[in-house]
Amino acid sequence: MNGLLRKELLLLKSSGKTYIFLILFYAVCSLFGNSTMFSALATLILLLLPLTSFSLDELARWDKFAAALPGGRRAVVKSKYQLLFLTLAGALALSVLVGVLVHFFSRDQSTTLPELVVTALICVVIGLLMNCFLYPFLFKYGAQKARLYLALAVEIAMALIAVAIFLLKFNNAPLEMLQELPMAAIAAALIVLLAAAVAISYRVSCRIYDNKEF
Repeated sequence: MNGLLRKELLLLKSSGKTYIFLILFYAVCSLFGNSTMFSALATLILLLLPLTSFSLDELARWDKFAAALPGGRRAVVKSKYQLLFLTLAGALALSVLVGVLVHFFSRDQSTTLPELVVTALICVVIGLLMNCFLYPFLFKYGAQKARLYLALAVEIAMALIAVAIFLLKFNNAPLEMLQELPMAAIAAALIVLLAAAVAISYRVSCRIYDNKEF
């Protein structure tokens, strides 16, 4: 683990207790209801973590110091995206774990285990795409000025998650359609799409940060 990524994790440690409390609270609530809400919460936290990280950097005036580091500005951008991937992995693992617990211990058995896993994957994918959209604005305008774009990203993410949950829960057509398609081709296409989104977002963020004046 490089120093900049460790710095990101140490910064978020101060606000981590709040996120842990929310995660545990909704995880317990999911045992008495539907775990799809927990997956949506995990995605929402993924959209709030970047804002927290950038806000703490602004308060500490970190950018001026980071620009003079041996790794340069691109190392700073890289650490932000590394933090994103770590939180994505954590959100996916927690969502799947809570889904399994709900499936075996909850009284509500209306949602099957495959549907819970698919919902968790959809939420994480949406969280990744929304962050790819949001990161360049955070690098360009900072956390305070980019709040409007964050609100827009949250609204879009919640709308997409609500539609996905509705289709999975109340309409079998999407699942039946997916079953008829080659899953390997779908997975490959999705990986290519996500890789392209991350690559474009990263390049744009690097260009913005390279040209930014502090």
